[in-house]
Amino acid sequence: MLWRVSVSSDQGALSDLDRLMLRRAAEGRYGNRCALAEDPKTPPERLSMLAVDPAPHVRLLVATNPGTPLAALKRLARDGDPKIRLAIARKADAPEEILSILAEDSETETRIAVMNNDATPRHVRAGLIEKLLKNRDTKLRLADAQNPDCHPAALQGLSKDEDVDVRKAVAEHVHAPVSVLLALARDDSGAVRRRVATHVSTPEPLRQSLLTSLARDRDVC
Repeated sequence: MLWRVSVSSDQGALSDLDRLMLRRAAEGRYGNRCALAEDPKTPPERLSMLAVDPAPHVRLLVATNPGTPLAALKRLARDGDPKIRLAIARKADAPEEILSILAEDSETETRIAVMNNDATPRHVRAGLIEKLLKNRDTKLRLADAQNPDCHPAALQGLSKDEDVDVRKAVAEHVHAPVSVLLALARDDSGAVRRRVATHVSTPEPLRQSLLTSLARDRDVC
């Protein structure tokens, strides 16, 4: 069972010994709560209680527990701690309903995690990519293009971005598909083409052709 300690509202009435005992009791309870939150055999009703635990790490453990009921996951999908929401977005068994909620998350990293989750419905992923490409904030599009987990389909769209810095970020993205690199090899910006030329996935004949042409190109920054 979860231990409860009743603390008087009059803090001045507590002796140093009382405070020490309360602190030790709280630490003991914390360990018990963590163990329960992590154990897949913990009853669903207990996990639901732990989903509103004041300790973020306890809630994080509940979020990653495969036995956590849907209602508790819904609550945690709106938790104030972004690490908890991110953990749920990365769950391979995350329900579609939960992923749909997290697709609207305020954190870019969480939205990208939803985009990359194999459990995410196609229409949810497509909606995320569409919103990304329509975002008028260049800094946010650039942040997405620079994110190592950015989905290949999103990189495809960002490779056509009006901002050259975004296209440069796509051209040097470690997971940029070859099809994207081939398209960027014809980019108007020499800076973009140079990044394609130095990308590890660029086919060797194309690399050599780009390097030759760039040697005569002044726009190579």
